[in-house]
Amino acid sequence: MEKPLAFFGHGEELRLDLDKAVSLLDPQARALWNELCQGKRLRDLPQLLRVSYRTLKRRWRQLREQLIRALHRPDEQSGTSTLV
Repeated sequence: MEKPLAFFGHGEELRLDLDKAVSLLDPQARALWNELCQGKRLRDLPQLLRVSYRTLKRRWRQLREQLIRALHRPDEQSGTSTLV
């Protein structure tokens, strides 16, 4: 049985933030996210998503940055920012 993701005691909150971020993705980014969540490798997706590998890598970098920004939280104690 798999355990849910939990980072620094923010498991449920992190999951809700991730769900919200994914719900805001454009259709192309959502398709990429869904395929990756199914365990498919990036190099196997260009033909499936009908784009070049170069385009797919660019979309993956953009998607990754978007999710990082969505999950970024300010550190309450030090006033600096940290990633959960």
